[in-house]
Amino acid sequence: MSKRNNGDSHFTAMERRVFYSFSLLVVLILAILTLVFYWEYRNQLRQDVRARLHDIVAVAALQIDAESHNTLRKPEQEGNETYLRLRRDLQKIRDAATGIRYVYTMVPGPDNDIMFVLDAETKPDEIAHLGDIYDDASPLLSANFATLGKPLVEEDFYSDKWGTWLTGYAPFYSGDGTRAGVVGVDIAANKILAREHKLLLTSLPILIFALGAILLIALFIGRWLAGKTASAIEALRRSEERV
Repeated sequence: MSKRNNGDSHFTAMERRVFYSFSLLVVLILAILTLVFYWEYRNQLRQDVRARLHDIVAVAALQIDAESHNTLRKPEQEGNETYLRLRRDLQKIRDAATGIRYVYTMVPGPDNDIMFVLDAETKPDEIAHLGDIYDDASPLLSANFATLGKPLVEEDFYSDKWGTWLTGYAPFYSGDGTRAGVVGVDIAANKILAREHKLLLTSLPILIFALGAILLIALFIGRWLAGKTASAIEALRRSEERV
């Protein structure tokens, strides 16, 4: 009788160890799957924003009066009738799309750098003035500005003196086909991150419910598997004792 009790006690401990090991493995797998899901979900949201930004900047380039834009090159022209009219056009572009912070145009500067021409912004401490050099442009824009011939969107956030952004760029052309400039459209990084966070929180309860259901099923299977495994080990142990 004593020997049997010892055997039952040993069996319970063995079953418990198998169950705990299986449970730990399931929790680890679910944690990894959750991280993978979040990463893929975030990347998909980011790609959606980039696609939207690509469309916005492509349409914006078609709405700029390139011939009038070509007449603006000197700082003292800021504030003249042409400048104000074109700036109003940029402001309409900015206000027509949600989430857009800055819309501005650029041309090659005197030293093959990037020079601002128009800016939809009107706040004195935030505006890029006509003739200002964009000396902290993103590496992507700096590398492609001279030859930019189609819309281009940043792969990730970048920072300049105005903040951190996801930006799209598109060339616009004069009637003779020559490039008159490049328009830039900025979306603030914190706006994108807030949207990602909001959508994640919306889907999180569904994800938790699904993972919880999977965990319960897995633990039930683990309980059954632990019993089977422990029984097999106990049978083997008893066979060894008989031998």
